[in-house]
Amino acid sequence: MSKRKIQDLDTPALLLDLPTMESNLRKMAKFISQGKAALRPHFKNHQNVWLSKKQLEAGAIGISSAPRAHVWRSRGQSRRRMEHREIRKNIPRAA
Repeated sequence: MSKRKIQDLDTPALLLDLPTMESNLRKMAKFISQGKAALRPHFKNHQNVWLSKKQLEAGAIGISSAPRAHVWRSRGQSRRRMEHREIRKNIPRAA
């Protein structure tokens, strides 16, 4: 693992408390296993392949991912304009 200082990270950055994350994954798996539902987390929430693999290892049956355009079309909004703004490294850092 990298020993970089938090101040040196490019922003935005995903930072995880691994023990807490693993505990949350176990709790969700236990909760879901007690009912008739299945867990299929949405990739858009974190957009991280490593975390998706952890969710699958913890019992998720799959990872959900739908492009925004597909969702809009399914709701009858086929001409909706999509914009993508690149996140630049020169975004001022939060103090």
